[in-house]
Amino acid sequence: MKTETEDGTQVVVNDNGNSGKVSISKFSHLLASQDRDFLLSPTGAQVKVSDLEGKVVGLLFAANWYPPCRGFTQILVGIYEEVKSKSNVPQFEIVYVSSDEDLDAFNSFYANMPWLAIPFSDLETKKALTRKYDVEGIPCLILLQPDYSKDDVRDGVELIYRYGVQAYPFSNDRLEQLQKEENVKLENQTLVNLLVNNYREYVLSHTHTGLKQRILFRLTGYCSCTQVPVDSLVGKTIGLYFSAEWCVPCAKFTPKLISVYEKIKHELAEKGEEDFEVVLISSDRDQASFDSYYSSMPWLALPFGDPEIKNLVRHFNVQGVPWLVIIGPDGKTITVHGRSLINLYQENAYPFTSAKVEELEKQLEEEAKGLPTLVYHEGHRHDLNLVSDGNGGGPFICCVCDEQGSSWAYQCLQCGYEVHPKAFQFRTSPSPSLFFSATSYKFRSATATAASGSAGVSDSGGERTLNFSGVRLEEAVDSRIGSRKLRLDSWISSRINGISRARVQSSIKSGLVHVNGRVVDKVSFNVKAGDQIKCTIAELQNLRAVPENIPLDIVYEDEHVLVINKPAHMVVHPAPGNTSGTLVNGILHHCNLPNVEFSKEEALSDTEDSDDEFNSHGSLESSCEGLNSRLSMASIRPGIVHRLDKGTSGLLVVAKDEHSHMKLSEQFKQRTIERVYVSLTAGVPAPVAGRVEVPVGRDLNNRIRMTAVAGPVNSRKARHAASRYRVIEILAGGSCSLVEWKLETGRTHQIRAHAKYLGVPLLGDEVYGGTKSMVLSLLRPRTPISLHSKIVKMVSRLDRPCLHALTLGFQHPHTGEQVHFSCEPPADFDEILSQIRRIGSEKVSFSKRSNL
Repeated sequence: MKTETEDGTQVVVNDNGNSGKVSISKFSHLLASQDRDFLLSPTGAQVKVSDLEGKVVGLLFAANWYPPCRGFTQILVGIYEEVKSKSNVPQFEIVYVSSDEDLDAFNSFYANMPWLAIPFSDLETKKALTRKYDVEGIPCLILLQPDYSKDDVRDGVELIYRYGVQAYPFSNDRLEQLQKEENVKLENQTLVNLLVNNYREYVLSHTHTGLKQRILFRLTGYCSCTQVPVDSLVGKTIGLYFSAEWCVPCAKFTPKLISVYEKIKHELAEKGEEDFEVVLISSDRDQASFDSYYSSMPWLALPFGDPEIKNLVRHFNVQGVPWLVIIGPDGKTITVHGRSLINLYQENAYPFTSAKVEELEKQLEEEAKGLPTLVYHEGHRHDLNLVSDGNGGGPFICCVCDEQGSSWAYQCLQCGYEVHPKAFQFRTSPSPSLFFSATSYKFRSATATAASGSAGVSDSGGERTLNFSGVRLEEAVDSRIGSRKLRLDSWISSRINGISRARVQSSIKSGLVHVNGRVVDKVSFNVKAGDQIKCTIAELQNLRAVPENIPLDIVYEDEHVLVINKPAHMVVHPAPGNTSGTLVNGILHHCNLPNVEFSKEEALSDTEDSDDEFNSHGSLESSCEGLNSRLSMASIRPGIVHRLDKGTSGLLVVAKDEHSHMKLSEQFKQRTIERVYVSLTAGVPAPVAGRVEVPVGRDLNNRIRMTAVAGPVNSRKARHAASRYRVIEILAGGSCSLVEWKLETGRTHQIRAHAKYLGVPLLGDEVYGGTKSMVLSLLRPRTPISLHSKIVKMVSRLDRPCLHALTLGFQHPHTGEQVHFSCEPPADFDEILSQIRRIGSEKVSFSKRSNL
């Protein structure tokens, strides 16, 4: 009898009852199967698994269909060949664990690899390895030590990117040693040991400056440079600018950095100081590109191709370009986030210290106190609400100036359109402002007055709240508009700081606007130079969630709860600009409840929880009480315990009384609610079943989008998120798949963000990458020509993410009974699935994976 132990041995008991330990290979246990004791080699020959004994072995989980895998594999090939070329180091091998779609794809990708591989047909071994090492995404590199006594390294991809061949033999001991060396380097860091090497003690500077420099380059194609000793830079604040001419983001950021650099240098020169400099660290692909790019810059540079560049990239863990590291006068790193500080604060960020940043943040807070809470911008059709870092705000990219902002923004709550406050022509104080640049923006004096002498009202605390009720405007249209047409609503909006166009339009329609003495109630009326305009802004009208006779697909109903099959494209609850046609409007009608009324100002003052579970909001019963008191956003979400995205179809539970709401909310909080979704994804996730536990947070570059953020839960304010998934059916030869999802948490866009993280965005999900063009590019190569037109037509009709809430289970809040409901996907989902099945379909068996 044989029994396996943890240390890689077998206990053998003979016929006499005596036992002993027999050593077996660690790698045979992992990589061999009952009918296979070999691995494939690039030549096609078979290599015994036992030949790996005594070697460091990397398990590479990857697939040719995922671009990051292809990029990482190229890097890993270089590391592998360098290690193998050194005869004085222990032996090293890599084994490819494929997630490719078919044998042809496997052969194509493996042809670029110099190492071993598990045969493509051995699905069971690949599944077992995926389970053992809990592989949640690709590429993934697990580094195994030959001795059971040593821990394996799970984050091999990061290790390779960060340390390269220096990480060999890829053990935890070596990793600790490298980290200690890094810490010592940081402690002993000086500008000289950063920029100087055995061959060079200087950086480059332009022989000529400004226009002359650029003209000479255009004439000669040569960037004339002189040498500046690094010693001469000691004691200054230095920006190390990692950039390249081929990089599109660099092309946008470099002109901004030049402007900020010149302003800082000018301000310092006025004080008789020269304490700031920038050094270009180029990743251009050739000398000509470097010369062309550097000729446009006014600062210093490391020579093209300098060997120190790789060391600097590794030292500062540069993860992409553009990247700006700020070094202080003492030679120590102030921040590696210089680019963000430049985007946020421009020249005001200098000298980039934490004390300076804290001062700027406080200044922003003070300036924002005087900003109107609701505005209209001519570039967008909806009202924009002022949001802050703690009230739905945070880092953002302005849709007008394309600059990064922080903390305060004007945001459309319906579609995520965001604008930096400086894009508006109002000013809150005569002092210099971080929001507004006097050199770039012109501001006018207010011409509107209110009957009370103010365009706003003050509460008991003395804080000014703009609602514009009763504001009067009497003014002639400026002759500078010439002969061009200008709408009446647009002109009035431009003359009253911070007012929304919707508010102006309401006043016009109410007959409160006169043009040359005559009432004009047409918002699109064109004004001309010299017209005399008189306008009084109407009282702010309350918004209403009105009962509407909207057909509801009710799956279950009793006196306590409703279970509804929500159609795609229906919004769950009202919001400013979208107060009708929602699920709440339909529920109010179905339950014979009165209107729920609230002011737009009140609605916009509350922030919606980013989770999809509204544990703090009221039931149908409580939402209709106390309408004379100030209402919260909860008042217009009667009974809503959780929500589905507008484009998602499927099951939703609604509470009909306070007790039910409390009990259901508690179940969501405790995560005992059973929720199963099905989706169609672009590609097949690898592995085909698993658990994704990656925090989900707001995408810093697009606030209407969430992103799965690997790393600590608190990074970028991401929140813990976990989803289980399994592939039910592989479609169209691996182009798509039918995937089942079980939610352990309920974050905004959780499934959509986790699907993107796995490299398989949902079909039709334009926000997360499942675009029509991507879907077509996957399907066309595998589709018979006879079906091309049908597939194109099908894809053209994709107008939502293919995601459906299939199953909902919970404990009934009154009876305590465990209830389960299910609802098949709607016709649009089913039609797409049927069309793709015509190309090809393969069921996936999970007889041994019942835990998923």
